[in-house]
Amino acid sequence: MLVFPQLREGAAGQFPLEKVVRRRAVTHESPEGFRSSYRDGDFAEIEWELPLRGLTGEEWGAIETLFRSVRGRLKTFTFLDPLGNLLSSSEDFASAYWTRDPLSQVTAGLSDAIGGTAASRITNTGQAAQGIRQRLAAPAAFHYCFSLFARSDGGSRVWIGCRSGTAENGRWMETSSVWRRCYWSGRAGVSGDEVDFEARLDPGGSVVIWGAQVEAQAEPSAYQRTADRGGVYSQTRFASDSLSMRSARAGEHEARLRLISVSER
Repeated sequence: MLVFPQLREGAAGQFPLEKVVRRRAVTHESPEGFRSSYRDGDFAEIEWELPLRGLTGEEWGAIETLFRSVRGRLKTFTFLDPLGNLLSSSEDFASAYWTRDPLSQVTAGLSDAIGGTAASRITNTGQAAQGIRQRLAAPAAFHYCFSLFARSDGGSRVWIGCRSGTAENGRWMETSSVWRRCYWSGRAGVSGDEVDFEARLDPGGSVVIWGAQVEAQAEPSAYQRTADRGGVYSQTRFASDSLSMRSARAGEHEARLRLISVSER
């Protein structure tokens, strides 16, 4: 997988950075001359401006290697949104983006942490650990933070973490009747092009969850709801056929990159 490298701090970018989203309109004209226009909700172009400072030689070398591999603007690579939630359908755990174990039941439409009705109860009716997970086409070797809001009436605990192949990493979190943001931060521990983020319950466990979020960084940021589209952009290009860097001091480099991502359902 060709992917924009993660920086040593465990992030895809540094602040401040800019993200501009462009939409397009589709216009139809009838033979009689009548026109109708509507927004194309299935398409968006996102332009990123990434100011990078204090890069080590290894970090800049990884960017240069990617630039040469994609031949400047010619080919695409995967970019993980440093400002967004990588998961799709972050509140709809019954959607097709989420995979449920056979004995894991999902009941939607419950009260959530902000006064709405977007939370879901996950119940394990089996005799072994069961849960739900979402697979992302993203590097398993990256550092991620997976978070969700959880509560339970009976004190059930929830395991949150990630898995790639047979390797997994995560932790158990205790819950109570009060909403708590549970999170895990780490790596799957293997190399691969796919990684599953999972919430798992003990046998007989029942937990109400809401607001799942995955970020390619070490700590959770403010929750961002997603619907059909998460923040993994597999159709990203460099905006220029040239790449320039400035050495601020010995062993530290600076650059300003522009990337363009296309999002199509």
